[in-house]
Amino acid sequence: MSDFEITVLVLSEHENFRRKFAALNDADDAEELAAAWEELAAALEVHAVAEEQLVYPLLAHGVAEGAAESEEAVREHNDIRHAIQAVTGHEVGSEDWWQAVRATQDVNATHMADEEREFLPDFKQAVSDERREELGMSWLQFHEEHDKARGLSGEDTDPQDVLDASAQVEAP
Repeated sequence: MSDFEITVLVLSEHENFRRKFAALNDADDAEELAAAWEELAAALEVHAVAEEQLVYPLLAHGVAEGAAESEEAVREHNDIRHAIQAVTGHEVGSEDWWQAVRATQDVNATHMADEEREFLPDFKQAVSDERREELGMSWLQFHEEHDKARGLSGEDTDPQDVLDASAQVEAP
């Protein structure tokens, strides 16, 4: 398995999110904290949309219970988006801001654990090594095209849109 296989890339980003949340505590001032948060929030959105476009339709199409897993995952992404939006309503570094950041961290951690325990093993079992490698290349391209969430809205995704897209994907 290559370092560019999509599940490896997803798991690598999960680890990066854990580190970035922890690193917020090391910011020296509000400006640095705001920049670190902005980078993290953008990375979470890019990751979510990439999964919604590249992973979940294939999961929904090719795995027993995949449609339910994909729908649940999209709903969790929307919960993360709402938590991120709640952070923006507070002064950077304030107690309320930190509380909202911790809420985002908790929602994201729960989602990542669900993916790591349930979704990704099912996906990996159902999708060939070659296809996962191709998807990894698409993942990297998507990230390059949407660096810092360029062109992404941060708006909720309708789980039904992901399920509808599953009908358009080639079987795993």
